[in-house]
Amino acid sequence: MTQSLRALMEKAIDYAGLFPPANLPMEKAVADYNGYRECPNSWMLSRFICPTTRLSEFEETYAGLLKKREPYLISTLGRKADEPDLFLEYVQKDVEAINRFVECNVEKVVVDAFELCLPPGLASQPEKLEKGLDSVSKIKIHHATSPSRVTVYYEVTLSLSWQEDIDSIIRAIARQNRSSITQSTSDKTSIVGFKFRCGGIKAEQFPSVEQVVCCVKSCINERVRLTGIFMHIKNPLRATRSQTPGFYFPTMVF
Repeated sequence: MTQSLRALMEKAIDYAGLFPPANLPMEKAVADYNGYRECPNSWMLSRFICPTTRLSEFEETYAGLLKKREPYLISTLGRKADEPDLFLEYVQKDVEAINRFVECNVEKVVVDAFELCLPPGLASQPEKLEKGLDSVSKIKIHHATSPSRVTVYYEVTLSLSWQEDIDSIIRAIARQNRSSITQSTSDKTSIVGFKFRCGGIKAEQFPSVEQVVCCVKSCINERVRLTGIFMHIKNPLRATRSQTPGFYFPTMVF
């Protein structure tokens, strides 16, 4: 194996067994993840993705499976708000759940990512978007056991004005990150990134090539972290079947 491939793939794959298409029960998902942590290719494995609403269930399940080695690395998935007014309320509840989980599992888990889906329409309202991101940045996530800051990733549901939405959100994220740089290094302000969904179990969940390029280009230009969801598909080729049009991507989250 080349060093470049090793550098590219090291801790590149998050485990999302709780979500489609697997939809595993918690006990099975935790057991599988625990097994993958012991396999020869575990160097590619990164976080266990868990909804904030199921952290207590995860805690109850992993207690009997946890082996005395490095802590579990967790990425938490926040509640989805359909309205901007509910967004901050849900985020506050999510953060409370994360902090309680971390405090009860010191040295056993590391929560270093928090994924949030922005409410529909928020991207087209710059003032509300800036206010929302600023408010989230002021909410403190406990991560005393984490070797680095928590990264908050924002996802947006693509609309007809997807290009404007993507550019607007990524620019707002970049401004938020620049603002946080001016703060004291002792204040572990969360880093902010962008999450892009590149597949799903339905054809309409696959973005176009233009949408992917727009996202990647904007993140590069604004120097914003990018994470993506790549569903497991057998053939990494453009489909010709009417049921599944669009590009297929290699597995990155499984």
